[in-house]
Amino acid sequence: MSNVKKEDIIAAIKECAQNLGRAPKYAELLNHFPSAKMGAIRKYLGTYTLALQESGLDCLGAGFEVAMDELFRDWALIVRKMKKLPTMTEYEHQSKYSVRPLTGRFKRWAQMPRGMHEYARQQKLDVEYADVMNMIREHYRGEPESAWMLERPVDLKATGAYELPDRPVLGPPLTSMHMSCGPTNEQGVLFLFALLAKDLGFVVELIRTEYPDCQALRQVGLERWQRVWIEFEYESRNFLKHFHDASKADIIVCWEHNWPECPLPVIELKGLVKRLG
Repeated sequence: MSNVKKEDIIAAIKECAQNLGRAPKYAELLNHFPSAKMGAIRKYLGTYTLALQESGLDCLGAGFEVAMDELFRDWALIVRKMKKLPTMTEYEHQSKYSVRPLTGRFKRWAQMPRGMHEYARQQKLDVEYADVMNMIREHYRGEPESAWMLERPVDLKATGAYELPDRPVLGPPLTSMHMSCGPTNEQGVLFLFALLAKDLGFVVELIRTEYPDCQALRQVGLERWQRVWIEFEYESRNFLKHFHDASKADIIVCWEHNWPECPLPVIELKGLVKRLG
């Protein structure tokens, strides 16, 4: 049991989720894989919620739902098969899931395709599922509230952007992120977190120079948020070097997590950036 590795825990979570059709609760994982003790999870992944996220699973509240990626791909497959967006009745006849996971996320069935469109765009699935994206756009054609689906060009006049005569002109960046290179210091970690905050379920309220660095709201469930204190570090172990009081922070956000015995949950942006492409 002492030889369990991070990869073993993630593989067990994925296998258990596949058997259940949803993210497993901790007791269910332990029953499936007894070696996944909480101590090992804390050592390699921080918290059980972070372990689920590292395994590519969605988790909302106490009752974990089906992973959003699985819901989207299942729904998109039905759209392709029917060559139109399914009604609730058609979806329940065609899908292995009920409508509850989708209506739980998007409130109304009529709103759900918009949410699917936005999810595909954020997860860079819009090319792979271009036909599905086009059918969603066609479904909402003419509705003013769906104008956000159209890519809008940047208004250069409004931003005051203009070419500088002493600088070379380059082509467009080959990345969807507005940060082309990984950070090399704590300030870079802060900037990268700001770019990813929405995807990570955070809304920043305060950035300051004293410890801890950031006060933010974090989504912990459907319509449920909590206020947390975040400390930014380039490497998680720097938290020790700076002699910070762990009782005054809730989360460490870093570029590289190199402190396995860290007493706080850690969000390692390096791994997240790789998964987000």
